[in-house]
Amino acid sequence: MILSRPDDRQSQVSASQPPNKHTWWLALTVMLAVIGVIGVFAVGFPTQLKHQLAISIVRQPTPYTQLFFSDPVALPKELKTDRTNKFAFTLINDEGHPETYDYIVTMTGAKSSEVVSTGSLTVKNNGQFTKTVGIKPKNKKTRYLIKVTLSHTVDFIQFYGITS
Repeated sequence: MILSRPDDRQSQVSASQPPNKHTWWLALTVMLAVIGVIGVFAVGFPTQLKHQLAISIVRQPTPYTQLFFSDPVALPKELKTDRTNKFAFTLINDEGHPETYDYIVTMTGAKSSEVVSTGSLTVKNNGQFTKTVGIKPKNKKTRYLIKVTLSHTVDFIQFYGITS
């Protein structure tokens, strides 16, 4: 026995009509208006448009600063209280322009904390500057944290040294 189905042809939507000429003229008018606005901006603001195209199309370098100990192997692990212990740190400027860096070197022990050195370093773009710092701990048998911090940033480096 064959069951009958309702006629599917009655529920189908008729094929849509191709867009009329009025729709094409409207789309063409909108497209020409957009091109015209871009052209006005290109004539009125050529530098800004050129800059916007450059940053939109060409990958831009990421500016950054490098801060590190110049010779990590030579950092004084055993600090002497009777003489100055020296270490050096290096800054490399890859910010895209000259930069002035303020630095602070602190030495923190179990019972004390002191600022050992502060200063400003102006480093040209793609330039580097190495600074040697001397520290002289006061207490024997103490573990010290020596920290170099760049002001106005989150950048710092540090190491521990112990006096005998």
